[in-house]
Amino acid sequence: MKKTAGLLEQLKRDIENSGKSKGKIFFVKAGSNARIRFLSDADDYYLIQQHDRWEPTLNVLCFKNFDEDADCPYCNRKDEGIRTRQMYCWSIWDYEAKEVKLFMYPANQCSPVPNVAAVYQEYGTITDRDYKITRSGTGKDTSYTLFPLDKGKMRNEKAKPLSEKAILKLLKEAYPVDGDAATMAKDKDESEELPWEDDENKYEGMTPRELFNLCKERDLDVKSKKEKDYYIAALLKYDEANEDDEDSDFWDYRGRRYLCRKN
Repeated sequence: MKKTAGLLEQLKRDIENSGKSKGKIFFVKAGSNARIRFLSDADDYYLIQQHDRWEPTLNVLCFKNFDEDADCPYCNRKDEGIRTRQMYCWSIWDYEAKEVKLFMYPANQCSPVPNVAAVYQEYGTITDRDYKITRSGTGKDTSYTLFPLDKGKMRNEKAKPLSEKAILKLLKEAYPVDGDAATMAKDKDESEELPWEDDENKYEGMTPRELFNLCKERDLDVKSKKEKDYYIAALLKYDEANEDDEDSDFWDYRGRRYLCRKN
């Protein structure tokens, strides 16, 4: 048996290393913001299949992301509350971490992906400037704002989009799929929350002004300076009318690529 380091030394090392596997997946803490740069354009994204469940908690990637012929134990288990979600993935430069990361979110009202689409429609590209991304709320009450900064050239030579091979490697490290690790439930850590989980109370943590702005983003005919319940009712009605479109493909650009799958 190999002799190990002292207990305190070993524990310290394990604590420092814990969570590093998901360090390459971009994450914004609640109530904070970050500065990022997209290294691949809006229509040059990857679609990654994810399985998740709110209770008991589960957050894993489909085995078919890594092998299209794999027999994934999480597919076709809706009766157990396990969903299959499409995650949109781009390479970004994280200025705070000073490294390339994966910007990976689903396309629904509680994620920053609709903001990405709006910016792309406005400027025709998402790679010609930096962005400030802000997260408000936690868990089911999460919302994001993606604010485009002034147009400018990216001067960091290290900031290059990741190859498909590199993305696969990072995803395998972040979401291991072999042995017992394949069936691991997500930790009760905020970084492992499912902020895109739909729920009738998802707007409760927002201010009336934030709710009003959200209504305007959806082109809803609402009045200003109203109570929260007024805006929440309008948003929930909108969500119900558009529920069938939530999990549909967000764009129909020719540049779509399915990770490790034939087009």
